[in-house]
Amino acid sequence: MPHSSKKLTDSAIKKAVVDSQYHQKEVYLSDAGCRYLGVKARSGSASFVIRKKVADKMKQYYLAKTDQISISTARELTPTVARLMAEGFGHDMIARQLAKTTDPFELEAALRGKGDGGRSQVILPTVAEAIEDYYQQQYVRSDKSRRTRPDVPLKRYIIPKIGRRPVSEVTTREIRDVITPIWTRAGSRGRNAVAGHSTATKMRQNLDQMFELLLEEGVVDRNPVPRATSFPRYRHQPKHNAALEDQYLPEFWRWLLTECGADITTKTGIAMCLLLGSRPGQIINLKWEFIDFDAAVYTSPPTVIVEGVEVNYTKTRIEHRQPIPQQLLQMLRQCQEITSNREWALSSGGKRMSDNTMRKNTINWRPADNPDHQGFTPAGCRATLDTWLVNNNCVFETKEAILQHALPKIQGAYYRDYNIEPRREWLQRYADMVTGPLI
Repeated sequence: MPHSSKKLTDSAIKKAVVDSQYHQKEVYLSDAGCRYLGVKARSGSASFVIRKKVADKMKQYYLAKTDQISISTARELTPTVARLMAEGFGHDMIARQLAKTTDPFELEAALRGKGDGGRSQVILPTVAEAIEDYYQQQYVRSDKSRRTRPDVPLKRYIIPKIGRRPVSEVTTREIRDVITPIWTRAGSRGRNAVAGHSTATKMRQNLDQMFELLLEEGVVDRNPVPRATSFPRYRHQPKHNAALEDQYLPEFWRWLLTECGADITTKTGIAMCLLLGSRPGQIINLKWEFIDFDAAVYTSPPTVIVEGVEVNYTKTRIEHRQPIPQQLLQMLRQCQEITSNREWALSSGGKRMSDNTMRKNTINWRPADNPDHQGFTPAGCRATLDTWLVNNNCVFETKEAILQHALPKIQGAYYRDYNIEPRREWLQRYADMVTGPLI
């Protein structure tokens, strides 16, 4: 009898029926997704069968024809029917109840109600009930946010799949099959975000803690939660900020000055990202004392105090001095006339400007000849500046200093020139390309 051990699918069952007719032989398919379950195909039809060794003898139970119940229903029924077979319930008794219901819990309740009084009446909690109890014990009385409570992803992913199974019957394979697709997913943030690797990691940890507690209480005799190392290796795929191509820079600059409806502080912040390659976090926390208008130099301190807390201002925690192109210096002078008495240079109404204030003006911008352009982010301007410097053969050390990068150890150990004047020349050339030469 031809035999196959793969996860059952409708197409595989149809193929088995055709093969059995063609070869005039019985074809058996075992389901790799559910222990004991299989399909026998012969005489142009197929049936779900359950095979289980009882008292050193292999017993076989015909569950139903494949066109009567679905594969998922067969998988739900198999653990219950296999256990009832092992406990001595007869084929006819199970068949009579299956004709009334295909719900495994109703089936077991009906059979145990008719069984002899010596049978165990202990009802184990389901996975859904165990999750609810675990949450009640561990988190209800804590001050944790409802959005971070552990039962949210468990209710979304675990309970719909295996929530109705008794905790003693859940297998490691079942848990792994539910978590694996989420484990390898990148995910994103937000209320309606798709869960990703971090969510799958927390789900596995919470399930593991829940089953460890059940194990200590004697409810189960094993912990079926798979180890983290048994899942496929997760590789984080970084999402880079969208950048603007060189050919669109002059068009965007004209739009920023003449058509953009943002205020002067927002425009100045975008200009700093565009012409200096500054990080948005630095622009948000900019103070006028960092700008030397006479020397046309922008000095970034290592740290800055924000709402009484010291935060990094430069990524390397090293003071950095950057020359300012003349076009940007004019914008900064205009902005200073308006906000010179404020704590933060680019603030509106006394509040610091947010990254999103600049982002919404850049991400929605489209060139006239390319309405399908994806837009760009303020942080993506760093990639635009970096690409232009490389394409125009800027010296590596000068380029890295412009982008506020720390030099590699060997180059950093031997390099002594702060090269502020070469950087001034390169940044002015770049600004002239973006805005057009000063008249």
